[in-house]
Amino acid sequence: MKIAEKGNKILDRQEIENHVFKSERLFEFKQSIDSVIDFEKLEINEILLEVSNAEGVSEEVKEEALRRIAHSQMKNLGDEV
Repeated sequence: MKIAEKGNKILDRQEIENHVFKSERLFEFKQSIDSVIDFEKLEINEILLEVSNAEGVSEEVKEEALRRIAHSQMKNLGDEV
């Protein structure tokens, strides 16, 4: 007869639910941005202006989008050196 693994060695259901919740939130975030803004623009300044001035998008979503864009741009700057 086998003995079950100790609880700390088994993936917690709460951890799985948290991952699913985070994935859903990320998808919702992307959908809310995509539904309002046309991201076919390549000029970053245009994208920043579109995000900042978007109507029907909460300030929290705008701030998160701008934060992510800034973070992405900073990572790209490091690649050019």
